[in-house]
Formats: sequence, C-alpha cells, structure tokens
Amino acid sequence: MTHLKNLIIPYCLTTNSSSCLPAIFANSLAMVRLVLLWFTMGMVTASPLFCFAQESLIPEDPADRVGPGMPDLFEREGDYPDYEVTRNHLHVGFRWQPYADQPKNSEADIERELGIVGSYASFWYMSLHTLPQKKNLDYQNHPSKEAQAIRHAVKLCKQRGIKTELVIWQVPLWMNGGENYEDFNKMPTDNQAIYDMVKATVEWFGEDVDYYGIFHEANHPKYWEGDWDELMELFILPAARAIRDYSEETGDHKIVSTAGLSPSRNCKEWYDVQLEYPELMGMIDNFALNLSDFNNGWGGGLLTWVSSVWDQMEYMDERLNEEGYFDKGIVAAESWVCWDGKRTPHGPEGSGDTVESTLRIFGECLQRGIGLANLPWADNNSPWTMGLTKRIDYNGQLALLGEELYPNFTGGPAIAARKLNLRGPDHKLSIHNDLPSFEDSAFGAPYAVPDDPNHTHYYIWRWFAQLSAGQNECVRHTVAGEEGNDIILSEVDEDDYMRASSYDRTNNRFIVLLARREADEDPEDLNITIPAMIQKGARYHRDGVFVGEGFSEGEEISVRWVSEDIEPKTGYRENKISTEPQFVFVTDGQLNIKIPESRRLTTVVFESR
Repeated sequence: MTHLKNLIIPYCLTTNSSSCLPAIFANSLAMVRLVLLWFTMGMVTASPLFCFAQESLIPEDPADRVGPGMPDLFEREGDYPDYEVTRNHLHVGFRWQPYADQPKNSEADIERELGIVGSYASFWYMSLHTLPQKKNLDYQNHPSKEAQAIRHAVKLCKQRGIKTELVIWQVPLWMNGGENYEDFNKMPTDNQAIYDMVKATVEWFGEDVDYYGIFHEANHPKYWEGDWDELMELFILPAARAIRDYSEETGDHKIVSTAGLSPSRNCKEWYDVQLEYPELMGMIDNFALNLSDFNNGWGGGLLTWVSSVWDQMEYMDERLNEEGYFDKGIVAAESWVCWDGKRTPHGPEGSGDTVESTLRIFGECLQRGIGLANLPWADNNSPWTMGLTKRIDYNGQLALLGEELYPNFTGGPAIAARKLNLRGPDHKLSIHNDLPSFEDSAFGAPYAVPDDPNHTHYYIWRWFAQLSAGQNECVRHTVAGEEGNDIILSEVDEDDYMRASSYDRTNNRFIVLLARREADEDPEDLNITIPAMIQKGARYHRDGVFVGEGFSEGEEISVRWVSEDIEPKTGYRENKISTEPQFVFVTDGQLNIKIPESRRLTTVVFESR
C-alpha cells in the first residue's frame, strides 16, 4: 500500500503554501515527493490525502461495482408520494444517530445512496442527552444541541420523502435525581414527568415524525432499576398516553410500538407483561424486537432466552393470536450486524461474513412479516458494530488530521480507511480511537474491503430494500406459510428458500424477493405463484383498507426478473441472469412465472402494462 500521509505536502497544499517552500525544497527528495504528489493529485479528485489498496477486491470496471437486484426500483420521476403510514406499510431503512455540532456531516450523509434507497429512518432519542437540563424541555427557547441535531436530520429525511421514527428512552438526571451517566436507569419521581417530557417532544417534532417507539431494551437491567410493572406505570403508559393525546388534539396520527428487547435475556417474559395491560394494548400498533447477529441471530444459554431472533417473532405472533390481538404488527426497534474486519460468529476476521448474517437474519424476519427493518447508517463511536457505510471526509478535516483515506468510487468525498471515534464540531474534529474504554475492542481494526465506501452487508440490505422501493408507498403483500396469502414455489423444496413480497401502491406493482438459505447450490428452475390482489391476512390488512388492490382477473401483466449469486466477501453480484419483460395473465386470482436455472437471489417484478 502506498501511503501519502507521511509527506509534508498535503498539509502545505491545504494552507498557505508559500510558508512551506523552504521545508519542501530543503533537499531533492522533497522535490521528488512534490512531483509525485502533484501527479497523484491529478489522478484523484477528492481529498489530498489518499492510500491505495494492494490487491483490492473492488472490480476495476465500475459496472461491476454493484450489488444484486434491480437498481431502477429506486429511480424516481416527480415528487415523493405523500401518504399516512399504517400498520400495513413495509419499510426497509436505517438507524441514524447524528452528532451534535456536526450538521454538515448530516447534510453530506443524506446525499449518499442511502438517502435514495432507504424508505425510513429511526432515531434514538436518548433524553439523558437530548434533555440534559430541565430548561431544555422548553423546546421553543432552549432546545439542546443534541435535540437540534436529531431534528435537523429528521427534516433532511422528510425533504426526501423518507418516513421517520423516534425511539424515546432514558430518564433525564434532573428528573430522577441522578448524578452521573450511569444513573439514567433510575426511576422518575412520578409518571406525570414522563408524560410531559414525551408530549413536549412529540409536539416539537410535529408532522415530521411518523413512528414512535417507547423505551429501549426494557428487559436489560442496565436501562431500568425498577421492575417491569414500575417501568410500565412510570414510563411506558404515560409515554403512550402523551402520543395518543397529541394525535387526538391535532389529528396527526402516529404509529406507536412497544420497547425493543435485548436478544440476550427474558424476552418472552416482557412480551407477556405487556399483553397483561389492556390500556397499553389499546394504544399501541406494533410489538418491537431487536434483530441482531448475536450468536448468529440465535439466543442460547438460559431458558428465558429465545432460540433465534425469528423465534421471537413466532412466539410473539402465537401469543398475539392467543390473546385476540390479531391486528398488531411486528417491527424491529434496533438491528445490527457485527462489522467486517472483526471476528463474528460466522467466520474469521475480515471474512466478509456480514453478507451471510444480513441475508439470514433479515430474510427470516421479513418473510415472517416484520413491518419495519433497519441497520445503522454509518460507522459511529460504538466499538461493537459498524454501519452500512463508512465515514467520509465531508469537510476535509480527516485529511488535515493525517488520516488514511481512499477515493470514493461513488463520487463523493474520500472515505476513511478505518473505523473512527470522532469528536468535536464540523470545523474542528479530533480522533479519539485510543481511549481506555476501547483497549479491548480492537477499535479501528481494518475493514474486510477497505476501499469500498460501503460495508459488505450494505449490498444485502440494499437488496432487501427493494421491497420498499425507495420512498414509494409500499405495503405488505405476503407472509410465508400463510394459506392463501403466500408465495408458492413448485418444483423445488420451499424450505430451502426465504421469500417476501410487497405491493408498491405508487407504481402499481408487486415486488417479490427469493433467497436461498445455502450458497453453492446448483441452479434450479423456479415456478413462482403469488396472489394477484392484496388479501385479508392473519396479521396484515385485517382492516381491509388495501384489500383487493392489485390486478384483476384476466388482466395482462408485464413481468421481469433477475437472478444472481453474491460474492461472499464484497456483497457484489455474480453470475447474473435475466430476461426481457414477459407477459402473463391473471388466472384464478393468481400470477405465475417460471424462472429457469435460478441463482441464490431472485428479484421478480409484476407490473401493469
């Protein structure tokens, strides 16, 4: 690898170069370096400070630097669709945690491809930070810089038609009498304080927020010192009342979900606690869980753990049916996949195994009917996970700090060569990778594919994001295994495939995704059959709002498809096959297409001619 960071020239070129001339020309070697640098600068267009990967995994041809799927599903003509979300809507998006004092970071990030592909954004609204003082509850006059940062990012999303969610949790220290950060798990003095906090927050964000989650990992003792009944009475119920009161007063309807759960303990107990509160069940729309690759997405060890993240869904679905709450959806409160470059349950360091983690975890949950799914947007200061994308040198500060950078083949600012813990405002960032808290975390470890602006699991996330077609209005279509409302596969073993579909109301089309669970299998002929209209299901469309939408009997429908494999280390497509649009007719209320010699990932689109 050729490193340019040791040259004096980059600094000189970003400041007053005349003051550096004596140092540059003190010897002939420096002059040679200058010539080489100027040559290099002519070859790149972003930051003055780059390194170039030896034996890069990125193909030389830009046309090959793509993930699987149909890119045109994210293309847009005209304005973003304006619609009110319901429990029937389907979103594949991201969790975004913007930094205080870094609005330019947020503005640069939203311009990345995620701002085109993602359909919704979830924000952690941690009140310990967003409401550090009681006066900050007066949002009109004293909003905190942390609250302003989130509101700024929310508005950036709304300008692009991206639906948004706030997950409100933590108890401010001024409310619970705590003295330091570790005290945020202490209980508030009464439930009125939480009601007032949530009500003021919802009013301040207004129509810019569509979804609300209440609390985070309620089953983890780190986040609440009381028992579950105290959590319910002092936080969950007053927060839900505040949101519903706001909607009743304004007519601005919100979709509300329960607290997500740590995948490590007592999940089933917390589900049952919530089901025992009729008032809560009358105010919420969705049950939330965490999607993670903890132990390959499986739990284990304690009897109170669930066996897998999708087992959580099946258990929750069973209990909701038993209690008669058929209309409640299931969503992801938090999702994460361990980052490439660090050992994960699937393989050795740098193996790129995040591809398999993302494919399995998202696939198993989406086919079971999860309504909202997300992954962290970009690398953050946490040592335990990576985002979908890497940090970019959005303001040139990383180059000034001597960081190794790679050219960004997407055309944006240069990308960081490692994970960074960045502190400070836009105009003066500093790197804190060597803090004692990170000593055992290998913080800043190398990436599996260092010169790609995205992490390997980005490309699988993007393939699943086809279900929400960018910012189009998409609702749930099928749920795997649900009679009369399923994707039927013949001539193959259905158990070998994960399958999900959506109905894109904006463009009047069904989008179908099929993923083999195992790689390195021989190509197979697939015969695919789906309902031609939205059906009233066991979990979705019970309200009948969208039932009957789709295609009529005898209608001629255009169908196109692409089937391909994925490169396990990069997430890029391999062995792509496709066909020109074909035409089929709705027969007996169904649509059918045969795909010869299908590969691991298959995308099918049925659309009106």
